[in-house]
Amino acid sequence: MSIEDIIDKLEDLLEDAWHLPMSGGRIIVSSENIKRILEDLRLNLPKEIVQAKKIVADRNQIIEDTKNEAQSMAKAFQEKAKSLVNRDEIVKNAQSTAKEIILDAKQKSKEMRSAAAKYTEKLLKDVEDALNNNLSEIKKVKQSLKSNLE
Repeated sequence: MSIEDIIDKLEDLLEDAWHLPMSGGRIIVSSENIKRILEDLRLNLPKEIVQAKKIVADRNQIIEDTKNEAQSMAKAFQEKAKSLVNRDEIVKNAQSTAKEIILDAKQKSKEMRSAAAKYTEKLLKDVEDALNNNLSEIKKVKQSLKSNLE
């Protein structure tokens, strides 16, 4: 029997009790019936208290589990965010390094083209000087031949 049933039984006993006239609502109740109902309450009350404690413990466990799960999820989200930030940092660093490498390669390419142009210009000048010297020699030999023939 549940506590609610025992309380209902107590209410029924009070309603069925004999009312004393002009006593301000006093009633006559069987002490045996009251004692039996109180004994039922004593026997059933611990069951109800144990059940209530179990419900409270279950509720506390659910709250603790939920709290732990929320903390675990928050930690996982923080780690994921850190990972994304680190990945973003790595990408930014890689892009920065790539830009530096490209700029350096362009600069070296420009320097190499300039050096190649200077080298080619020097070679052409040397060839031109050699050809001029040869032409001058040819002219001298030709003049010398012409002078000898006259």
